[in-house]
Amino acid sequence: MSDTIEVTNWTNYFKDFSVKNFKRPVKLETFGELGALEQVKKLPLAGIYVELAGENAPRVEILLGGISAKEIDYLTHTILNVNTIMTLSGSDNLERAVEFVSADGTKTLLSFERAEVQTA
Repeated sequence: MSDTIEVTNWTNYFKDFSVKNFKRPVKLETFGELGALEQVKKLPLAGIYVELAGENAPRVEILLGGISAKEIDYLTHTILNVNTIMTLSGSDNLERAVEFVSADGTKTLLSFERAEVQTA
């Protein structure tokens, strides 16, 4: 099911979203003038924050990554002048993806990937 989130709900929505989806592995892609670009894949979600005031607002910051026994890997992706945010949920009511659309038409897609099963 697809749903557009109203601007007035963005801050509270992503506070809850960040807690509920913390550490879920994601893929982050952008689609714009230069075509499609995969930013990162299989990095855990650390949080999504919204700034509704100031220069280039509304701005969204997507924080990904963490520390494992093997490595430190992280990314902060900032989206400026966001116009629209849409979510896609599955039948289990878990988010499958979030699409952010900027004023210049650039789209950023955050999609959740399956967690890899750890073997002993």
